[in-house]
Amino acid sequence: MTLTGKIQRLLYLTLSRSAYFLAYPVLLAFALGGSEKWRNRLGWGFDVSSIFKDNNSDSKRAKLVWAHAASVGELRALSILIHKYLGDSSETKALITVMTDTGHTTARNEFQDYIEKEMVAVRYLPLDWCGKLGGVIKSTSPELFIFIETEIWPRWIEALDKTGVAIALVNARISLASFPRYFFFRSWIGSLLNRYAIILAQSEGDKERFLALGVRAEKIHVTGNLKFSARARIFNSKEREKILDSLGLRTTDKILVAGSVRPAEENGLIRSFVTLKKEFPNLKLVIAPRHMNRVENIIDISSTEKISHRKFSDNGSDANNDKSETELVLVDVYGKLDEIYGVADAAFVGGTMAPIGGHNLLEPALRGAPTLFGPYTENVQDSAEALIKGNHGQQISDWSEFENVMGNILLGKREFDRLSDTLASDSPISKTLERLSQEFPGLGFL
Repeated sequence: MTLTGKIQRLLYLTLSRSAYFLAYPVLLAFALGGSEKWRNRLGWGFDVSSIFKDNNSDSKRAKLVWAHAASVGELRALSILIHKYLGDSSETKALITVMTDTGHTTARNEFQDYIEKEMVAVRYLPLDWCGKLGGVIKSTSPELFIFIETEIWPRWIEALDKTGVAIALVNARISLASFPRYFFFRSWIGSLLNRYAIILAQSEGDKERFLALGVRAEKIHVTGNLKFSARARIFNSKEREKILDSLGLRTTDKILVAGSVRPAEENGLIRSFVTLKKEFPNLKLVIAPRHMNRVENIIDISSTEKISHRKFSDNGSDANNDKSETELVLVDVYGKLDEIYGVADAAFVGGTMAPIGGHNLLEPALRGAPTLFGPYTENVQDSAEALIKGNHGQQISDWSEFENVMGNILLGKREFDRLSDTLASDSPISKTLERLSQEFPGLGFL
């Protein structure tokens, strides 16, 4: 590491420790108040040895892999890997950590069967500036720690390396937008990344960006995007009716689901809906904003446009009373968007009509929904290309084109091929498991 890198590391440690000590009294109060999240994030609650004993022998401890996913999207990719890894073996276990309440709920749902079999435990990841990282690692004793995509937590990496735990970065990526920031810290970041035993990149472009940060070439292998190995999950009619009922909508409605909508997209989306509504009176709009603090703003816009609306959380015993009146449903809870995509006649993914770079385009496609997205897809370019190539989605340039394409979908003039299996062969997950098996032969990845 160069002198510049050492200075950058020192600044990070100084600032992070200062922030930790300033925030500690408040976080401690939350933890003592019974918050599981803040107990975990302060390094408490990691005595998981009783969960991960080998089912066949009380004296032999099962092999443990610790895997961390920061976002729900990363968790979906991780789920593909962990399900393939665990199978039905009682000799392999996984500790899954997340950052958010939504991630925690999603993880518990994704791994519910394994949790019941005591093959998986879900926790919140201790803060990078927590003082107990060494103790947490020793109490869990993982054979391997897996980070997903672009997870670089300096003190975690140093603590794992110091205690001799191997680290892998799986489904690794560095977007074009974020690369300049990483490159500025390349001396320090490169030294951290070289502590990973292996980095499995999504694409050749990602590999080149890791190399530019100073990562040694022998550590990096291109295995593809794990999300492309996810299998489609199409609802049957009974499941579809259940979701529609929870939304307060009818089976005869035409439904446009807009997910991860950003503030700059709200007005255009709602005005396009108003225009389409004139020709298609049974069209309904379901909006899941990227951030819940936008719900009231969207309500204000819909009120101005004289659109009848309801919040998802308000759908209770009276949800069936005025189904014909509801034009807009606002999803004001996390963790529901994935299944709601399953009732969509068409879906729009946000962060693509504003210069954000795009959010998860595969989620609606894997639920069988024709997927529309705007021109800003630099963060999800591979997904955009795959959807277009497979005729599972279409890129649009502006809201006028959005209205035209939506109109053609509703008239049956524009047809898409419903995704029935995976967007690719199983090669991303197969290549990933093969590389992990070669690097860690004793952990049973194959």
